[in-house]
Amino acid sequence: MSGETPDWGRANAQAAVFPVTDLGELAARLGSPATFDRRGDVAYIDDFESGLHNWSQTLSGTGALADLTTLRSRSGRLAARLVGGSSSSRLARINRSLPRPGGRGLGCEFSFALPSAVDNVRVTLSVYEAATATHYAIVYDDVNNKLSYLNFSAGLTDFATGVSLATGATLFHTLKIVIDRTLELYARAILDDVEYELTSALPNPAIVSDGPKVVVGFQVVSRSGQNDACYADDCVFTTNEHYLPAGETE
Repeated sequence: MSGETPDWGRANAQAAVFPVTDLGELAARLGSPATFDRRGDVAYIDDFESGLHNWSQTLSGTGALADLTTLRSRSGRLAARLVGGSSSSRLARINRSLPRPGGRGLGCEFSFALPSAVDNVRVTLSVYEAATATHYAIVYDDVNNKLSYLNFSAGLTDFATGVSLATGATLFHTLKIVIDRTLELYARAILDDVEYELTSALPNPAIVSDGPKVVVGFQVVSRSGQNDACYADDCVFTTNEHYLPAGETE
């Protein structure tokens, strides 16, 4: 039939142009914020271009605030600005409640910029059942240059030391947490180009009176007496994250 290309040929001759065969790469090239770690299926993305009205806020201490800014962002024009208080618990936190999806492996990532030093930042993911909740969190301690996870007793367990993130006006780091909702275990954490396996780590359980849901969040804590700022952008919540728990095979 005239007009068709040969069975043995490409659809068209190409020079310095090649086909994009991966849909994740196609989405990234079209401007998706989900470019950091493409494992898992995206259940929710927020680049804060529509504001903070879907996010609850917890503020503690003098000068604590959470708002939007155009001063810097990872994508788009806007990012969330969190300023920890100079007194009391010295924190600023935003949380987003979402319907609980299917799937065993759940993930949550935030990108953040540190224009100067802070006490710590954390990414949180909580899974609520009918009467219980399981809380997961990864904490970057900027003072002591280490990473920790929220443990079974609601304390922090260190799993990486010597971690020092660069500060800068336009530099955004990305921190991702992946959990096993079936076994109620951590799976892994990723900070920029380093991945940490956490398959033996236990999260923090709690008794609650709430319905099934998940809650994702980001928090900054200021140094004592300071109003340290942090900029958060591009929250990505995923399901069907692939990993192999300890003792399991493909």
